Amino acid sequence: MAPAAPAAPAPDVLTAAELKAALAGIVPRQRVSVLYQFGLALVALFMVLLPVVYLVFVAGLAYATYWYGVHARVMFLNPGVGHAARVSDPAD
Repeated sequence: MAPAAPAAPAPDVLTAAELKAALAGIVPRQRVSVLYQFGLALVALFMVLLPVVYLVFVAGLAYATYWYGVHARVMFLNPGVGHAARVSDPAD
């Protein structure tokens, strides 16, 4: 069997020179709409606010934990006070 002849390059394949020639020149700048610019500004604002909201949330949880530790200590030090005393008090 005889070796097959090399296949010719497909017509839809670009060479490097053709690609360079196709990309030569200046691409005109497109003006974006005011609504698009407003959307970009809104997204940028939320991207700045998101870490701030997260830090405020974490600080609030830390304060709530501190508050609970300070105020709930009475419940553990004096078992006769609060809801636990009403539920488990055999005198009632």
